[in-house]
Amino acid sequence: MDSTVQFEEGTPLMKTTSAWAHGLFVGLTVMVLGTGRCGETPSDPSANSLTIATYNIRFFGDESKDLPALQAVVRAVDPAVLALQEVRDDEAPVALASALSDGTRRYRAVSARCGGRGNLHVAFVYDEARVECVGMREFPTMGPGGDGSCSESDRAALAGTFVSRATQTRSTLVSVHLAAMGTEERVAQRKSQWKRLFALVDHLRATDGGAVVLLGDTNSTGWSDNAHDERRFIEEGASRSGLEIATRALVCSEYWTPRVGHYEPSMLDHVLADPGAVDPASVSVRGYCAGFGCQRVESAVPPREYQHVSDHCPVVARLR
Repeated sequence: MDSTVQFEEGTPLMKTTSAWAHGLFVGLTVMVLGTGRCGETPSDPSANSLTIATYNIRFFGDESKDLPALQAVVRAVDPAVLALQEVRDDEAPVALASALSDGTRRYRAVSARCGGRGNLHVAFVYDEARVECVGMREFPTMGPGGDGSCSESDRAALAGTFVSRATQTRSTLVSVHLAAMGTEERVAQRKSQWKRLFALVDHLRATDGGAVVLLGDTNSTGWSDNAHDERRFIEEGASRSGLEIATRALVCSEYWTPRVGHYEPSMLDHVLADPGAVDPASVSVRGYCAGFGCQRVESAVPPREYQHVSDHCPVVARLR
């Protein structure tokens, strides 16, 4: 229905926060790492919810944000683990983590060191009350070898292994951000990235144990109409790799503007998981995309969340 409405083994690097985060927190640190073990805190035995989400926050840390609005969007999701994309300043996720933490939520942030040619990083914000992070590995250029360029090639993938404190279920989540735009050349680039990611899934299955979940901004501009054979390529590749596309039924996760005052829905952000890892009934899009019902919108005034937070919306799922 259409209607108008730095990659190295061992100990993580620690870095103090910058002026971007002033007003949100004082004296905290952000962890930027290649490979290592995450911090540990006492468990919260009452924390039995394990919601995951992916969220591209446009130029996060390098663009003025309506921070209360951003925090409200994430709080409404209440994720145990949040995968982030398009991080410009690695201190921005830790500021968000601090702002979201309260008596029952204890969030921590981890950012990938490598941002590729565009200097756009992926990250995780996770709640230590609900999950224990037992490992974090960065894969420059998204390949299993982990030996690509940090700044002259594709963005890195960040793989975090988390254990539910309530159920002891182990899962490895991979935050990804593929090449943007819908030209034939860019779709071909994404297909190459997908091949590396499918190989990375096999590698993680063999080394990390537990279910593997890929989630992030895949920039799948050809998802709705199979332009340049993009949707078929993703579906067939996922099937060969034994992954279920949990977001298959979603209609949108982002809006774009073909012309002033016109906002078109697009499905760019996905969750792919090992069979049975994600409850398919739990998958949804949140934020202003849900408010618009993924319908075309005409408005002389840009949606506030679109203008001051991000053009993307959180995509949410629950781990079984």
